[in-house]
Amino acid sequence: MTWCSPSRLCEFPPSKILPYIIDVEEMSEARILSVEELLKLNLVIPSYQRPYKWTEKNIRELILDIQKGIKDANKYPNFKYRVGTVILYQENDTKPYEIVDGQQRILSFLLLKLCLNPSFTCSLLSAMFSDKVTLDNLHSNSDRIREWCSSVDDGVKEAFDKALSDVLEVVVLTVGELSE
Repeated sequence: MTWCSPSRLCEFPPSKILPYIIDVEEMSEARILSVEELLKLNLVIPSYQRPYKWTEKNIRELILDIQKGIKDANKYPNFKYRVGTVILYQENDTKPYEIVDGQQRILSFLLLKLCLNPSFTCSLLSAMFSDKVTLDNLHSNSDRIREWCSSVDDGVKEAFDKALSDVLEVVVLTVGELSE
């Protein structure tokens, strides 16, 4: 299953990435979600986002970070491992969440989740990418993650999949307004 095929075109040229400032007074919600809960939100990547630039090095570090979280969770009951902060914008309750900050990590977690559970579905699977850097890095990182998955036993894969829902947490800040 390839979810980042070149035929999925994006509506923005990479040169049109706009900087946005978040008005903290307009913050509507701060919450902690598991990585899996985050991936299940109705997420979209807005046109102002920069290309996906995580490389094999970032993926290796992510896997090592998850391994540390799993190791600590095995030592301490009810242990949770925070893996970062994500900022989302939602115009209103009927609109999807736009990823303002955290796209690199979210897409990398999605690649890992898809390797661990190929039947996993989420709104980001319908994202269309045309930027060559994004496409190349998504394909390359997907290959690296599949290589890693094929090199570990089922117990490790199960531990990683379980960690995405039970151990790894993300601080999610949802804002109701963006300013240029």
